Amino acid sequence: MANKVSAVDEKVARKRDRLEKYGDVVELAQLNAVQMTSVKFSVKPEFFADEDHRNLSYTIDKGTREYLRDDEVGMAFLSLKVEAKNGRKRTLYCEAEYLVTYGNLIDLNEEAVVAFLDRVAPFACYPYFRSLFANLDWAATTGLPPLPVHKEPARPRASNLQSAANTPPKRG
Repeated sequence: MANKVSAVDEKVARKRDRLEKYGDVVELAQLNAVQMTSVKFSVKPEFFADEDHRNLSYTIDKGTREYLRDDEVGMAFLSLKVEAKNGRKRTLYCEAEYLVTYGNLIDLNEEAVVAFLDRVAPFACYPYFRSLFANLDWAATTGLPPLPVHKEPARPRASNLQSAANTPPKRG
């Protein structure tokens, strides 16, 4: 029993330590730059033909994240894409690549910096991509609505998990 308790205590202590190190990054990080490094855009005539069967989606691909300790800089490379398909055929495509840079990262834990970049960098560059896409949409006269606000996927809260664990199952 003592081993089980100490293992749980150790796990809690490790999590607390990771959160503290992440908090240190949050406290010091300063957004230096959001730079677009490339953009691709294409729209095919078929895009305008069949509005009812068009599927539109956007994705954010998190590329490399780096912490340059000596330079006190964290960098995240991201690729943001919008795609429209009519059936299986891609009829509209927009991709932009960004470099997001945070500075003032003085002597921090690398794992915490990378976790910070992984979580925060998409939110830093998405408004720029959203604006870029709106301008390209206007220039191409595709008439699409604005891209949605980017949200982080919801995570279950510990309090919700605890209350769910204490709730007896419903019987049908």
